[in-house]
Amino acid sequence: MSLGASGCGVVGPSLAWPTAAPAPGLVRVLTGHTLWVGSAAWSPDGKLIGSGSGDRTLRVWEAATGKTVTQQKLERGGVERVAWSPDGKYLATGHDEPSDQVRIWDTASWKPIHKKNVKGMVHALEWSPDGKLVAAGLGSIDPDPNSKDIVSGVTVYDSATGQILATLTIPADVVSLAWSPDSKQLAFRALVTDPASSRSGYVSVWAPSGEQGWENANSDSLVRIDQPEGTSDVSWSPDGKYLAASAGDDLKLIDTATWQASLTLTSYPNSVGHVRWSPDGTLIALGSSPTVEVWDVQQRKQVNSFPLFDAVNDVAWSPDSKLLATASEDHYVRIWEVK
Repeated sequence: MSLGASGCGVVGPSLAWPTAAPAPGLVRVLTGHTLWVGSAAWSPDGKLIGSGSGDRTLRVWEAATGKTVTQQKLERGGVERVAWSPDGKYLATGHDEPSDQVRIWDTASWKPIHKKNVKGMVHALEWSPDGKLVAAGLGSIDPDPNSKDIVSGVTVYDSATGQILATLTIPADVVSLAWSPDSKQLAFRALVTDPASSRSGYVSVWAPSGEQGWENANSDSLVRIDQPEGTSDVSWSPDGKYLAASAGDDLKLIDTATWQASLTLTSYPNSVGHVRWSPDGTLIALGSSPTVEVWDVQQRKQVNSFPLFDAVNDVAWSPDSKLLATASEDHYVRIWEVK
């Protein structure tokens, strides 16, 4: 149930979706989920793809064959987010039901080594590039911002111990996270829930104050970026110089030296929902409903477009930047050849 998804985590009869039709650039369709697919992520070596679904399952597939490596059934709630550790030894999952758990799985045994209870829906989950931290973006289904039972904001975990190092509680759902390449800063998109506000969402960057580290980090060094306003993901460029985020139908590149939106990459007709910078830094994938577009950053032009049957819930680059995986509302994970 990511941006644009309508899954609610309730498992019921499988809808009779049409067979995934061939399309230009389509390499493979991964079938098996019976409800919306909220997230897809490539393993660091590019051999596996992990996916989470409203059918309460984590699935891991061989990217080259589409064969299922493992399927893990969870007790409750849809699997909203999946994220690999940089060394590929672990996979983190987050769920769309409050009071469920963030789990870290050992990819050798596919047993969870850490289970951490959370009080919010996990809309975003990201492993830091140095492998030491896992951040979860939390949201609420409770319209009362004063509710003590549901938490919205950001939680940072020690990936080795599962210990909570820092929690940032704000009156807005955090729907996307992006670590800086040096793992020292964490950008996030927050959606304002106050209907009286004209803002649909804003971008902030959080980092520990001074040299204290993430232990007990607070909001003292929180930088709020009022432009761009929107609802899209945020994505940090591999060289650390820019954050990509939407402002309505436009995609803005935020200069991380000034925190100003310095460049408009394109005007996107269907409103940008999901933004992912390619690992080699040359391309950006933009996912909406029901299309994914790929843009050349330097030339500021579209180089490819992939049609999907239904809403796009996630896009993920292969480590070599040659393939793109999409997770969508129609129960499928698709693999596309970018060039």
